[in-house]
Amino acid sequence: MCSFELFSRQPVRSRFLLLGRLLRRIILGELIEEALMPLDIEEVGQRDYALMERFLDLIDRVWKPYHRFEVRGLEHIPEGAALYVGNHNGGLLSIDSFLFANDVFRERGMKHVPYGLAHDMVMSFLPAQKFLIRIGGIRANHTSAKEVFSRGEKALVYPGGDVDSMRPWKERD
Repeated sequence: MCSFELFSRQPVRSRFLLLGRLLRRIILGELIEEALMPLDIEEVGQRDYALMERFLDLIDRVWKPYHRFEVRGLEHIPEGAALYVGNHNGGLLSIDSFLFANDVFRERGMKHVPYGLAHDMVMSFLPAQKFLIRIGGIRANHTSAKEVFSRGEKALVYPGGDVDSMRPWKERD
């Protein structure tokens, strides 16, 4: 009887565990494959507004109080297409873009939150690409900017790019 119990319980449980692992590998494999599938980094209109709002809420609660970030002049933002121009100060993690978008959202609403014209290196980094596209990141070039403006929307650009982003603290603007 003891050998029967061991035989009947152990293999069945093992089979279920193996089946569960196999299903997880299949499901997660497909999800990972989908998550890593490159998207069109120049296509405007792939924003996920619910995700953006959740992300901006996180920024408002965590990053803004910590960095004491402040934006002035938001009342001067025009209706329709516009170009926001800034100086990077964020190093490898350009939180200035997210903090700016948060303040624009809080003060003026989602329609004024810009698309971020991002460096090719950033937009080609597959693990972050899908997230960045869903929150409004697009490849920085004239074609992408024109598409944003033709839709009556706004874009954010940092002309100094990676050079500005990595400059020493004492040389910041």
